[in-house]
This record gives sequence, C-alpha cells and structure tokens, in this order.
Amino acid sequence: RFSGIAETNAKVTLWQQEQLIQQTSVPAGPFDIDSPSVGGYGGDYTMEIEEADGRKRVFIIPNSAAPLILNKSVVKYEVDIGKINQASLTRSPYFIQANLFYGLTENYTLYSGTQFAYHYKGIALGNAVNTPLGGVALTGNFSEDKRIKRNKTKTGSRINLSYSKYLRDTQTSINASMERMLSGNYQALTQLNEDQGRFGYGIYPVIKQRLSLSIGQPITESFSVNLTASTYRYENRSASYHYSLSMNKKFTLFSLGAVLSRSQTSQGEN
Repeated sequence: RFSGIAETNAKVTLWQQEQLIQQTSVPAGPFDIDSPSVGGYGGDYTMEIEEADGRKRVFIIPNSAAPLILNKSVVKYEVDIGKINQASLTRSPYFIQANLFYGLTENYTLYSGTQFAYHYKGIALGNAVNTPLGGVALTGNFSEDKRIKRNKTKTGSRINLSYSKYLRDTQTSINASMERMLSGNYQALTQLNEDQGRFGYGIYPVIKQRLSLSIGQPITESFSVNLTASTYRYENRSASYHYSLSMNKKFTLFSLGAVLSRSQTSQGEN
C-alpha cells in the first residue's frame, strides 16, 4: 500500500527500477493506492506527486522484496519459443517455455514454469515471500530426458533457495542462493546435448550443490564495488571455490571497470 497527501487535485506516478508501475489521479487530501497494477521488478519504489500547479514531490519507498514478488491478485505470464545456439551443443534444439506468476498477497507470490524440447521436458514450482528481513524465494525443478541412443529415460530434481536484501541506509545490496540436486540426475535445458555430461557420462562434472553470495556497495555516486563468492560441489570430483571483486567508475561520457578473481579447483589455483 502506498499512502500520501495531495495538496491539490494531483497526478501520482509509481516507478520501480525505471519501469512505470502505475499512474493515477487523486483528489486533494490523503490518498491510498492499495495494489499497483503491475510490479515485481525488485528494488525500491519511487512515488512522484505532481500537483495541479505543476509542483512535483518525489518520495523513495524502500522495498527489499525479491524481484519475483508481485502485488496482490496480479497475474504475470511469459511465453518464449526459440532455438538454443551454444558452441558446446552438438545440435541446436528448438524449445518452448512458459512461466506463470500470481500474487497471492502483497508479500507472497506463487509461480510455475514448463520447458519442452526434443526428448526433454522440465517443470518448476516455487514461491517467494517478502519479510522484514528480506526477500526469500524457494523453487523446485524437475527434468526428464528421453535419450534414443541409450534407450532410457533419465529424471532428476533440484531445489533452489535465494535471498535478497537491500539496506537503504548504506545502499548495500545482498544476494545469496543455494542450489542442490535432490534426486536422480537433474539436467537443465541448455545442457541437453552436452554429450550427456550432466549425467556423468561425458567430460562435464555433475554439480550436486552450489552456494553463492554477492554484496554490492556504492562508495560514491559514481564509484561502486561488488564482491562475489561461490562454491561448487560435484558428484565425483573435489569442490571448487571462486572469488571475485569488481569495481566500476562512471564518468560523464564513459565508465571504467576492473575485476580481480581467484579460483581454486581440482586442477589447482588461478
């Protein structure tokens, strides 16, 4: 809910991540906007009140919800049809995918998704909730791959837990996620033809668990840093660890960036 006071008959505009959320006219006096028509872009809201005489007032409304959070009763859907082109694929499969999101309450969203390709199907079910401590999303995935060469079906499932928090006082953004394979041999659509490496038959290791943490911090209005750390645990291989520190400086006509990274794998460090 967004509340304010209009001094005259005014126009109220809501933005999120530079995306127009809603624009409405209100009479003079207190007003409430119970449920914006769209949303779910993540980040703070910006509310602009434009009075009848042209005066404008802008308010920043903190929001730490995960990007998946929609407003109450809002339905969002996506349908994509295309072809995957990757150098690691032996052939480029056509695919179709669809996602559906529904805002059950102001702070709770349900979503589901499906993917279909030649001899492959994937299903996802999840929910996201906004709490005073940050936004949390939990997603479960299931995949089924029917491979003609081996004349059998491989199925698998995984779970993904993500967390996001924006600290307004310091403008710090925190994002963390955990992904773990639960059963069988889960395979993502983009790994469909990687010589069945995802299933352990090729050169690609099977990832059993992934943990990641990212912290972004602006130092000044034009200079920011981002620290990222992640670890991967495999089925028949030693764990790997990756760290990176990125810095970005904005100038009037251009920007400069630098990245420092370190990785520790079974092959050594670099």
